[in-house]
Amino acid sequence: MLKKLLLIEDDVNLSRNIKKQLIFEGFAVDTAFDGVIGERLIQREKYDCLLFDINVPGMNGYELTQSVRKMKIITPIIIITSFNGINDKLNGFDAGADDYIKKATCRCRDEGEV
Repeated sequence: MLKKLLLIEDDVNLSRNIKKQLIFEGFAVDTAFDGVIGERLIQREKYDCLLFDINVPGMNGYELTQSVRKMKIITPIIIITSFNGINDKLNGFDAGADDYIKKATCRCRDEGEV
């Protein structure tokens, strides 16, 4: 059975490219373009991993991460963002993220990264 991922990214082209690569690597991928819709999907579906951009409409990635953790969902959360400052990373981990990847280096080439 394929591992199922949720990608929340508001850049349509980037979302499409990341999704295409993840499918090529053998994952099933759902996408959302804002945090509110992403939260609804998380409440309805079971995912093996959650991939969040920070700067998305509706509910940002930090808020969404906090919301997921408040729901007692322990699914790994990986933040994928262009924000790379130390405070950005600390905010992500403080919110409950399991990993933080800068977009420019995000290549998700093998299952070990997800």
